Amino acid sequence: MMLRVLLVSPKPPPYGGIGHWTLMVLRLAEKHPRVIIHHVDISPRWRDIDNLSIPVRIVGGAFQGIFDLVRNLAALVSKPIEVIHLTTSGSLAAFRDIALLLLARLWRVSTVYHLRIGRLPDIVLHGGWEWKAMRVAMRIATRVAVLDAASEQVLTRVFPSGKVIRVPNAISLEEVSTAPPPYPSSCRRVLFLGWIIPTKGISELLEAWQSLKAPGWILEIAGANSQAARKQMLSKTGKDQSIQFLGQLSKPEVWKRLTGCDIFVLPTYTEGFPNVILEAMAAGKAILTTPVGAIPEMLDIDSAEPCGICVPPRDSEALASGLKKLMSDSALRAVLGSRAREKVERAYDINVVFEQWLDVWRSLGSAKTNAAARSNIMRANKEDPKRA
Repeated sequence: MMLRVLLVSPKPPPYGGIGHWTLMVLRLAEKHPRVIIHHVDISPRWRDIDNLSIPVRIVGGAFQGIFDLVRNLAALVSKPIEVIHLTTSGSLAAFRDIALLLLARLWRVSTVYHLRIGRLPDIVLHGGWEWKAMRVAMRIATRVAVLDAASEQVLTRVFPSGKVIRVPNAISLEEVSTAPPPYPSSCRRVLFLGWIIPTKGISELLEAWQSLKAPGWILEIAGANSQAARKQMLSKTGKDQSIQFLGQLSKPEVWKRLTGCDIFVLPTYTEGFPNVILEAMAAGKAILTTPVGAIPEMLDIDSAEPCGICVPPRDSEALASGLKKLMSDSALRAVLGSRAREKVERAYDINVVFEQWLDVWRSLGSAKTNAAARSNIMRANKEDPKRA
């Protein structure tokens, strides 16, 4: 029996972790004989990625929320949807999520509310408006999906057993290029890859780098950015030839830079289960990042054999110290990279994780099918008492 899922999630552009996850899921679904995924793209293309102004987000988000609601309604009317899978990054999007989940409940369609954020324990702890809105959305949803163990633990204290499930992020290892790019062997490279916004720790990274003064090393900064962000970065770096701003890269170019770097760095303030860390792991690179979201779990930071190094966020001195440690120890870089590759093959391959999602969707779709069958039997018995 064919399973029909409505996936409500962003799709590039702009390129980001959730968008990349969406592309992987859609590609695998095309090859699967028993599932059809209909997609509603909720990517916020009406604002720059670094425009986090609350008034802009409220007004623009309200219009997009209405637009998203209309498209979801159109999909429900025109197609026999069994499960709705809604991804979210929280914040003001929680109010849109409530409306979409209520629509699904009105239509008697099971839902997966997929929380793509790693700051959930902090949100619950502070108990502000964001937690109150998200808690309403979670109560409406059939299942609440989280990325990491810490988020699962905090939510299982609030919701009934079986409501909360944990499914990790994933990566397609088939995309990984292993051929080294033609870089000069005398040149060592540190790569940052991500959105060029303050919460990725760009300022701390530039400050740490300029304090090191490391001859023979280059810092490459790649990712989507606005004109204002570029201007601000250039004002900090001046004419420093050891820093290269690459802009947004195509996927083949991303893999070229990843396989060609010696160290991958992501000094982010907040993350869910960052796809870019998975990519660096798959490329077998030494990783320097921060212990936010699912990153400590991904890199086994608290184990005897970690896959990377974490330093506190917003701390340029600690970041500089971590960079210096990795830059001076090629053996450590090799060990960390090897462990990272082994971990991603074992736990985060998209073929493995997609099967987990199929199990979730099938269980919810079966529940709806069984409920409909029971309803039909009861209706038939009322119409013909002899059948009872």
